[in-house]
Amino acid sequence: MALKLNKELEVGITLIDDQHRELINIINNLGSIQSFSKKETLDTIDSIKEYALEHFRVEEELHQKYGYPFADAHSLLHRTFLSELETIIEDFKLKEDTYKFLFALQQFITT
Repeated sequence: MALKLNKELEVGITLIDDQHRELINIINNLGSIQSFSKKETLDTIDSIKEYALEHFRVEEELHQKYGYPFADAHSLLHRTFLSELETIIEDFKLKEDTYKFLFALQQFITT
């Protein structure tokens, strides 16, 4: 199931919308990790986390700069995503189940 940038993720700010698209593309391209070693898979997963952290930093700076009225609630969504991502990563490290990892990540993104 490929993810797509939907209207809920579009904010009308090109930088942010482009970052959302890139994060979704990274996640969609994870299907190729089936042939990766555990280290390559973990490196790919870490790159998702690093990209998300950078995106959240940029987005939260813009929220503050422009007085976004829902900045606190949106920051909570970011923290929830990162917490859930950590749980998914730890589960993968224990079970090394790539399909379960991909499914859990996609489920979290789309709910």
